Amino acid sequence: MAFIEMTGITKTYAGIRALDGVDFDARDGEIHGLVGANGSGKTTLVHIIAGLVSPDAGRISIGGSPAAIGGVKGAQELGIGIAYQDSQLINGITIAQSLMLGREPRGRFGMIRERDINDAAKDFLGKIGLDDIPVEKSASLMPDGMRKFVEAARAILIGTKLAIFDEPTAGLDGEETGRMEVLIRRLKDGGLPVILVSHDIGFIIGMCDRVTVLDRGSKTGVFVTGETGRDDLSRMIGEPAAFPSRGEPAGEVVLSLPGGGAELRAGETVGIYVPGGDIKTGLIRSIFGNDPRNSGDYSIFGFKMRVGPPGG
Repeated sequence: MAFIEMTGITKTYAGIRALDGVDFDARDGEIHGLVGANGSGKTTLVHIIAGLVSPDAGRISIGGSPAAIGGVKGAQELGIGIAYQDSQLINGITIAQSLMLGREPRGRFGMIRERDINDAAKDFLGKIGLDDIPVEKSASLMPDGMRKFVEAARAILIGTKLAIFDEPTAGLDGEETGRMEVLIRRLKDGGLPVILVSHDIGFIIGMCDRVTVLDRGSKTGVFVTGETGRDDLSRMIGEPAAFPSRGEPAGEVVLSLPGGGAELRAGETVGIYVPGGDIKTGLIRSIFGNDPRNSGDYSIFGFKMRVGPPGG
């Protein structure tokens, strides 16, 4: 049975149709992937389901009955939870407070006690296999990977009827990605419908039962993953299944980092991967001049660059 069915959903922004008569449904006990190139309408569709956006036209039914989601609070009251791609955690409060925000246990006379919040958070995280998260710590002190799991946990806490995950593995290393997969599959095994939004086609193929493809606000189709290959799905999205072969050899060295650790040549694309941290972002910011460097020099076209702001 479909928990949510959407028919003819249309949304327009400043004359541009983000969604044009899209049909979509999520069934109990399935993971339904939502894919498409940037600008295809994926975010608009899940924001409508989560109550952030109201459609201009179309019909929505919940549990077989016509329904109006009625904003974020209305979506949460319907049991719809979402883990956004960008962190929504509040840095000034603890992980437990972030997780239980709006759902704090209350004692006598409606009093809220920190100990009860921590206990409730620990109990819930233990039930979903995340008992290693230190609930008393501030969200601002947590690494990005851990924050992702807190976001996912809150989506599960709220999403008692439907859970949505928007790019849940973005920024995670291999071990963390595997753990996120286990977390999401537990929901499916428990009979909950899950909507999974991701640009990672391999992840979508491996996780989902069905996949809806959007293209410039319209639905291309719904495909069963067991009957659709990775290359086929990539072509539907309009993205290559793999990096194309190089036509010309790389040219001269354009950028050289300290100690010969890395270099960028004309006509090539270089990826930077650092597991378990965000060193790569600091590296890029220091090259650009946003952040100061404590030591080390780099060169452009053989010329050593001095430390300075981006304008330099």
